[in-house]
Amino acid sequence: MSTVREQLQAVVDKYAGVRGGESEVDGGPGAELGGEGTGVEVVNDERLPMYARLRGKFPVRKRAAVLVLFGALDSIPAVHSSEVVPSDLDVLLLRRSDGLRSHAGQIAFPGGGWEEGDETLVDTALREAVEETGLDPDGVKVLGTLPVTPTVSGYEVTPVLAVWEKPSKVAPVDVNESVDVFRTPVADLLSDDVRCITEFERDGKPFRMPAYRLQQGLLWGFTATVLTSILTDAGWLETGWMRPSANPAKVEPKV
Repeated sequence: MSTVREQLQAVVDKYAGVRGGESEVDGGPGAELGGEGTGVEVVNDERLPMYARLRGKFPVRKRAAVLVLFGALDSIPAVHSSEVVPSDLDVLLLRRSDGLRSHAGQIAFPGGGWEEGDETLVDTALREAVEETGLDPDGVKVLGTLPVTPTVSGYEVTPVLAVWEKPSKVAPVDVNESVDVFRTPVADLLSDDVRCITEFERDGKPFRMPAYRLQQGLLWGFTATVLTSILTDAGWLETGWMRPSANPAKVEPKV
């Protein structure tokens, strides 16, 4: 895991001091951001990671964080082989409950909104991960945070990049929020059999974004874009792979 950790640390170091989508809000993390109609526009700045350059202009109401946790969660190898990552390297994901008002049924990273008591957005990501997956945070080594980006659901999200130092058992804690918590082998995510493109319209405009066909369902949207950006910056996925797909996945975006 030493090489993997170094590659992921390099991703964090690459964006040190870069904060795409800065909303220039006074107050601590999680301060309310303006009101209806307020937005953060992310420009096409090459200093930003891919996921931040792909975001549009959305109203921002609150700050949030997601935990992007890599490591060997279990001994089950990937289905697909890879020359660039170990077969037991995983990333932790969950599937949201179908009954949620926001992003129901979608696959996502553990995470959520900042709350009173969270000193930092790293604390937010770890707290939410514990609440959603039951992981032991003492076994998680945080490498750093990546640039923030606004999302269509009204959050300014900070990805927190981390690795397992001592993996712990994970499972849904509250089935009203998450119905599945699972490992996804990174080698499988790099396979042409798994990678795909989503095509959809929002406000009459066509969009194409990276996605992954997993056993648990289609991984797309914000989570897929952040994941693709990290895999690319780590040197595991070739740049410019978001080419036209012979079999694109058609989706209907819902906030």
